[in-house]
Amino acid sequence: MATSRAHAHSDAWFEVADQLACNGAYPDVLRPVSTATWTDLMFGIEAQLNSLASDVGGYMVLNVDRRDDPFVQFVVDGLGSIEAEAASTVFAAKTQVRRRVNSITEQRLFRIGWHPPDVDPLRLAEPGEHPNFHWSWRNKLGYPSALFAELGVRTLVEAFEVAEPALVWVRGGYLSSSERPSRV
Repeated sequence: MATSRAHAHSDAWFEVADQLACNGAYPDVLRPVSTATWTDLMFGIEAQLNSLASDVGGYMVLNVDRRDDPFVQFVVDGLGSIEAEAASTVFAAKTQVRRRVNSITEQRLFRIGWHPPDVDPLRLAEPGEHPNFHWSWRNKLGYPSALFAELGVRTLVEAFEVAEPALVWVRGGYLSSSERPSRV
C-alpha cells in the first residue's frame, strides 16, 4: 500500500515538472499550474530547476495574478549558480507604485531568509544588483534545487499568502547572458 501511494505521489510531481518545463515547444509562455498540493508544486519546481541547470541562462517565473503582483523567479546557469528573487516594492515612476510589498510581507520575507533589495527602486539595476528581495547560490558543485524549490513555495504560501497552487502561473525559457526575466 505504501509503495503505490509513494508511486502515485511521484507520478504527480513528475506531471507538475512537465507543466513547468521551460524548454518545450512554447518557451516564455505564461500558463497555469494545475496541481492539487503545494508539495507537488515544490517537487515540480525542484525537477525543473535541475533540468534548467544543464544550460546557461535558464529561468522560471512563478506568478500570481492579483493586484499586488507577487512573484518568485529563478535564473540558473550550468556552472552551479542560481539567483532567486521575490517581489518587492518597485516604482514605475516617481509617483506611481507598480507593485507594493507592505511591511508585514517584508517581515515575512526576512523571516523566510530573503535578503532585502540592494538598489534604488527608481533606477534600473546593474548586473549583480537586485531591485527585489533576493537569494543567491554560487558553487562549482552545483546548487541545492530542493532548497530553492522550498524557498519558492514557502514564499508564495507564507509571505504572499497565496491560498492554493491553482492560483500560480508559470513561465520560463532561456536568456542570453545579458538578459534577466522581464518581471524585474
